[in-house]
Amino acid sequence: MTLRSDLQQIADEIAPDARVLDLGCGDGALLAHLALRGVSGYGVEIDVNNVIACVEKGVDVIQGDLEAGLAGFADLLHALVRQLVDTRGQTVGIAGWSMGAMVTLEYLRRHGAADLHSVALCSGLSKVAGVADIFHADDDASLLAEISRRSEKAGLTAADPQAVLHCWRSMQHFDCRGDLARIDVPTLVLHGTDDADCPFTDAMQVAERVPGARLRALHGAGHLVLSERSAEVALALATHARAAAAARYGTRAV
Repeated sequence: MTLRSDLQQIADEIAPDARVLDLGCGDGALLAHLALRGVSGYGVEIDVNNVIACVEKGVDVIQGDLEAGLAGFADLLHALVRQLVDTRGQTVGIAGWSMGAMVTLEYLRRHGAADLHSVALCSGLSKVAGVADIFHADDDASLLAEISRRSEKAGLTAADPQAVLHCWRSMQHFDCRGDLARIDVPTLVLHGTDDADCPFTDAMQVAERVPGARLRALHGAGHLVLSERSAEVALALATHARAAAAARYGTRAV
């Protein structure tokens, strides 16, 4: 099976003995491909048809709660991280893009960084209301239609509109700026300078407030850095995670 070009570039940067946690894994294509190279991992997916597709491919997947919102996704992520830590005996690195970056920040606020050796925040925000310019509709029907249009335009065909809606609703009061100074894990902030949805100025504030954080500016890139700058993003994430893991264990990243 041929992977999408952006997924292939990400796959090329993952070490053969690594472990991967894929949030919003879709039909499991990336995890199935990685398994052929000896990479093990877990997927989190909401759409039932995608979950079935994952199972058919032999991919370990957990179906998330559509109405769980930001806190629910953070708790689910924590459960999976604990499973990986218990199995591996080492901490893991997590990376989140867009809403996933906010899930990662909520994870850190609710559960801390004891199980992590590194964190990467891509195209995310520390405060959503009044800052993010992603969705504009108010009622659920119009918002679902807007989400579907954006997902199709961005090529995110595996994204479940209902899941995005619930997560977006729960983010309207999201503001973790007061918690950033307490993040005590190596953190990479990766952000496009021309991001019209999540302003680059917020990424600068996050990097300034998180102790020791490193800001990587993707000059000229917009919000969809995973497709716009796939190879650059994949290399930056892999380099960050491997360096953090090596500093802690002298080994490759999980």
